[in-house]
Amino acid sequence: MTSVSQELIKAEFVFEIIVIDNGSTDGSDVVAKSHETKFFYSDAHPIAAVRNFGVSMSQGQVLIFLDADIVVQEGWGTMLRSVYNRLMEDDNLITGSQPQVPDNIRPILFSWYKSLAEDMRDTHLGTGHMIVSRNTFNKIGGFDQTLITNEDFYFCIEAKKMGVTIESNLGMKVFHLGYPNNLIDFIRREIWHGLGDCNTWNRLLRSRIAWCGALFVLLNIALIFSVFFDFCLFFAFFLGVFFIPMAFNFFKFGFGNVRDFTYRSLISFVYLFSRGIALPAYFVRKNKFHHRAHKKDL
Repeated sequence: MTSVSQELIKAEFVFEIIVIDNGSTDGSDVVAKSHETKFFYSDAHPIAAVRNFGVSMSQGQVLIFLDADIVVQEGWGTMLRSVYNRLMEDDNLITGSQPQVPDNIRPILFSWYKSLAEDMRDTHLGTGHMIVSRNTFNKIGGFDQTLITNEDFYFCIEAKKMGVTIESNLGMKVFHLGYPNNLIDFIRREIWHGLGDCNTWNRLLRSRIAWCGALFVLLNIALIFSVFFDFCLFFAFFLGVFFIPMAFNFFKFGFGNVRDFTYRSLISFVYLFSRGIALPAYFVRKNKFHHRAHKKDL
């Protein structure tokens, strides 16, 4: 919050900082209250509802979404001034940037996150650092509160249908301090992200990542069982399991250097497998909630 307010003051903005605490247990509320913020507790679920609640508590004409573990860098406020002027002239825009990666991240994961941060494709921008006018936010209808996660991705999808431009601004550098730094946390994060593709059949059928992940999981299962039946079949499945993550990595990020390509290919294996697990995880989660609700009715 200190970095944000300092940059906004230097750029001579009139601003408000809205902080929504959705059940933190790490003392974040104490830190937030020690700064000049408008602080609110919220029991809204999911995260889309929390973000929409924050917007409803705000007054400004330009909305900047930042996660609690985002730190803006020097010059961010100056760049924001030009973005603000552009939004005041033509607000048919969603901008921001993909967060940069701290140096303490393990090399194998650093290569993956760094490539994401440098991805200039206009698919979407995350709410870790997203800037949009209130008019455009309202026109899109806010974040979809039926989603468990991925509310930012589908917000951008709806925006593009309406002709809104999605534009990453690499000059607005921010660091994300909360990137998972081990494979277990990475898997949990990607399963959680994958849940957002599963809450309706329409989204599931349109999600290439969900289906690629599910097919990749099935391919791995087939590889294990083929050991007991036919070596040629096992070898064919092995080639698929070996080359699919490499092809996915190349399609998503290009080649780069040998070390980064190797690291990203290994993480691509974990990524695809995690996204594939998200589909059965969603139905287990859904049935569990349904069972709890049924018990309450009884």
